[in-house]
Parts: sequence; structure tokens; C-alpha cells
Amino acid sequence: MKAFFSFMIRWVIPVLGLIALSLIIWFVGPLLDVLVPQGRRWALIVLMFAVWIAYRVFRILAGFLVDDIKAGRVAVEDAVDRSVVTIRGDELFASASSSIVDDYQPLMLRIADAIRKVKGQVRVTGHSDNRPIATLRFPSNWALSEARAKSVLEILAAKTGQGERFSAEGRSDTEPVATNATAEGRARNRRVEITVLAEGVE
Repeated sequence: MKAFFSFMIRWVIPVLGLIALSLIIWFVGPLLDVLVPQGRRWALIVLMFAVWIAYRVFRILAGFLVDDIKAGRVAVEDAVDRSVVTIRGDELFASASSSIVDDYQPLMLRIADAIRKVKGQVRVTGHSDNRPIATLRFPSNWALSEARAKSVLEILAAKTGQGERFSAEGRSDTEPVATNATAEGRARNRRVEITVLAEGVE
């Protein structure tokens, strides 16, 4: 019964609301002719449904990871054309390493399961703070951020069996989400973003 009410609230009621709004758009012609000519009303209605469906698909992705979101292991940001899953690098990797820690392997499996249930290309992006790194393996933050992105890509591609959907890139410290002047800000900037794009979006 709980599942039935959840389905009604998340899908049936919104669809009925969209249908009612579409009828209003169609029949209240004289008031809309100035803004939306009659020949374009179908296009507006179709666009409304397309936007709503895309948004619901990405909310499904967040729904699969709801426990991890509540626990603070990931953050999920939904938009009309994409959904972005963000994981802090300090938790996912050891310092100056691109190997995913064992404790986060189950999370990667859950993310892979969620991605497998939606369509669209997947872009994995590594980010760092602005503190320089220079090791034999990682001569720069560009190299480290790219290697971390590729590590996440490899595990997601293997677990989904859909490697053709994935691409990886490193952005170093070029896209900070917080100040690099504090330890907390730098920790937020060290992250990996998994972006699932709407079908047809490149």
C-alpha cells in the first residue's frame, strides 16, 4: 500500500496536473494567442512533458542513493539535462593516491547500479585543491585529478558493463567550489564528480 501511494504521488498526480495544465494552455486560446500562436501550442505542451520526464528520471537517480546522501557520503545535484553525483576525494582516495579505498567499493557498486537504470552519457571529472603536488607518479594536480577520474571510470564501467557510455577528465584546481584558503575549503575542492547527462546531450 505504501508503494502504491508513493507511485501515485510521484507519478500519477503530477501527470494529471500536467494534462490539466496542457488543456488550459490549449483551450484558453484568446488569452494566449499573443504569446503562443495556436500552431505552436503542441510544441509547448510536448516541451513541458519532455522537461518533466527528464527531471523525474534524474530524481530517480537521487532516489537510488538516498541513504548515501543522508549519510553525507555523496551529494546529488539534479538539473533538467543532467544529474551530478559528487564524492569527496579525501574519503574516496588515500592522500596523493588514485586507488579507491576498500570502504568505498560498496558505494561505487550502488552508484553503478543507479547509473545502469538511467540512460545517457556519463562524464567522470576529477578535481583538486591548489596545493601543488610533485611525485614520480603524479607530477602535477592535473595528472592526479585525471588519474582519479579514470579510476572511478574503470570501476563504474566494469560494474555497469556499459563502458562506451563513460569518459574521464581531470580539471586540477580550475573549478573550485570553495575557498582554497582554509583546510575545509580545500577538502571540498578535492572531489570527483560523476555527471549523468540526459539522453542526446553531449
